[in-house]
Amino acid sequence: MKKILSGIVIIGGIALALPYYGGYKAEKTLRQIAESNSTPEYELTWESYERGWFKSEAKLNLHYNERELFDESLDIPVNVTLKHGPLLFSKIASIGWVQYEANIDENILPAELNEVIQREDEQDLFEGHGYMNLGGDLIFEETVAAFSIESDEISLNVKGATASGTLASNQKLDLTIVIAPIALDAVAESNENITITTDTITVLMLADYSKVIAKGLLPYQSIIEVKDISVESEEISLKLEGFRSDSEVFFTESNTLLQINSANTVKKLRYQGGEELSDITLNFSYDNIPVALYSAYIDAFTTDAPVDPDKILNEDIIEAAFTHKAGFSISEASVKYDGAPVSLNLKTYLKKSDNFSAAALLQAPPLLISSIVLNAEMNADKSVAQKLLRKQMETAIAAQLALNGTDTTISDAELDVILDQTVQQTLQSSLALGYFTEAADGYKATVSFEDGVFKLNDNELPIDALMQAIQ
Repeated sequence: MKKILSGIVIIGGIALALPYYGGYKAEKTLRQIAESNSTPEYELTWESYERGWFKSEAKLNLHYNERELFDESLDIPVNVTLKHGPLLFSKIASIGWVQYEANIDENILPAELNEVIQREDEQDLFEGHGYMNLGGDLIFEETVAAFSIESDEISLNVKGATASGTLASNQKLDLTIVIAPIALDAVAESNENITITTDTITVLMLADYSKVIAKGLLPYQSIIEVKDISVESEEISLKLEGFRSDSEVFFTESNTLLQINSANTVKKLRYQGGEELSDITLNFSYDNIPVALYSAYIDAFTTDAPVDPDKILNEDIIEAAFTHKAGFSISEASVKYDGAPVSLNLKTYLKKSDNFSAAALLQAPPLLISSIVLNAEMNADKSVAQKLLRKQMETAIAAQLALNGTDTTISDAELDVILDQTVQQTLQSSLALGYFTEAADGYKATVSFEDGVFKLNDNELPIDALMQAIQ
């Protein structure tokens, strides 16, 4: 009998201890999440965390530094209620350490935010719920209700958004975000009205918060997909179909160098006059960027203080950039115009010369130009080159005829002959001058710049002559 009673006492003690341990474990994890999720644009802090035995109440503050929409930084309060396990019964029936519900305390939202934000229904602007399983993984789902923002400069309408995923006990995040259609009307710097609309946006992300290098800087992979995007203004009319962007960020050289790779595709792009481009690809990368440079740049441009160049560039950062050949690459930029291809690839990086001196470069920034290495190649189908050149000629002739008035007339047949002759003469002249070379089915141009020497199709061009040509 005593053994049975002892067993009951032990089991009862464990049952009572588990909720307290679950609350402790949850608090520790949630504080880590807030710290690692802070970026230069926003910061998460726990203003209070009252941990009880079976339940905890907490207040999370989102400090938003971005001031594109608002004159001042904002503080958005979030209430969090946590129920300790191991038996959890709420929106989700489960077994785990803790279950939580979160919502924004709309009664104490900043007045500036309340003045511009409007909701389409009575649903809470934000609500979230989830639980931490016995393995320490946090499973969550969050919802933002449909809302709109109205100000003198913009009108933004968002049909809502959801975020769901898992933050594993090893701090690896698997996240899915779905943003319902967006409509944005804004006034550009030229005082021109511009309208941007999107179909549903889907974002998939894998991130490793155990390897945060600096605030907001950590290794991740992401995929962004949008079926349709349109941009309309008095000067612009664009419609993109089938947009996808794959990106990854990782670190090398003991986490001192940053690598950013991005692969982007658009199935179709329609613009003014019914013109259409298809199979657009842009794959680019930032190579061997010193983490210290990136961090300094972000810190400098996300504060209200004047930018201090000395905080962005110093001898150590310059030395690292040149030693590791920091640069930018376009591995593929290609498009089809009327079904015919045009492509470009490019690589540029910093080259460390024999007499390199970071101190001298800081004293005389123009020296940087002679340290840049650039190699690029462009290929165009012959039909594309002819069509683009013909279109340019048509515009020029139409403008000239308009200046001459009604006294000058020309038939369509005569215009076709003039255009055909002018296009062929221009292409032959460009080939003779070495602006590009002729390949099997197209034209090719190569450009290089190294040690202060500029070459076009392996022909050296004086820098002074090049600058005069550009001007």
